[in-house]
Amino acid sequence: MANQKILAIAFALMVSSVNADNCMTALGGEFKLQTSLTAKYCESDSLACTTGEDGKCDCGDECCMAVPNLCGTTTAICETGHYLDDGKALVAATAATFKTACCTAQKMCDITCPAGMKDKAGKATIKCLRGICTSSECCKADDTMCLGLTGTGCDAGNYMDSSKYGVAATSTTYKTACCTANKMCDITCSAGMKNKVAYATTKCAGSTCGFGECCDAVTTPMCINHAATATAAGKGCAATEFPSMSVTAVKADSSDYKTLCCTAKATCEAFAASKLASSASGAVKQQAASFAMLAVAGLVAVAM
Repeated sequence: MANQKILAIAFALMVSSVNADNCMTALGGEFKLQTSLTAKYCESDSLACTTGEDGKCDCGDECCMAVPNLCGTTTAICETGHYLDDGKALVAATAATFKTACCTAQKMCDITCPAGMKDKAGKATIKCLRGICTSSECCKADDTMCLGLTGTGCDAGNYMDSSKYGVAATSTTYKTACCTANKMCDITCSAGMKNKVAYATTKCAGSTCGFGECCDAVTTPMCINHAATATAAGKGCAATEFPSMSVTAVKADSSDYKTLCCTAKATCEAFAASKLASSASGAVKQQAASFAMLAVAGLVAVAM
């Protein structure tokens, strides 16, 4: 009987994971579909979601909502010396239980200071704000190296090179030891922009060039640069549409803007019914795998 109960629990957990809605799959267990999806639209026509540092889900903001009574969604604060632990985001909690269920004691400085920095006085007794310590919390600039001498300044046409932060220097040797010549424009201007007239001879401020340094906006009316003008003329996209960022040319009077530049947004109802064309969040994947392992364990137990 006990073995059968283990299997039943495992199966129920597997089912709940498999039946997780698209908000949970894309954004994690802190989110679920809105109670009502009627007349709600995504930001674009894309139903896809990606995860990770540059993750994007155009339906997330409008179609999803936070799951209540979890550490990650309860509006409360931890006691002094503690922080809201991201690892406990899915733990059930209320305002009354938040501090014990969701908070973890801050850790002491334990990192090795990066190049150009040295330990702060009393480093071993400094508490970090969260579970991972940062260099700004535990370290300070070393004034015997380039980073600690940044106030000295480089010659015109040169910049303080961050790759040289850990190079030993003095105020006398700073300019030769710590500075690097500005690079020339070398980027490809984005859609709706063109090379500046003096592109080939323009020096950028640092080690990388920005669009503002090397490019000018194209003034010819196009989808990408004409949205505000079309909207002001009452000829822009409807609330259920989104504007294209393409370089398709349009008329100055915006008469063809809507036809050439506007696309219907996906509905939240379509998002809820779709099979996500995305990578599911690592947390959900791991959770599903754990449930599957538990189910296997249950089957083995029953077999025994």
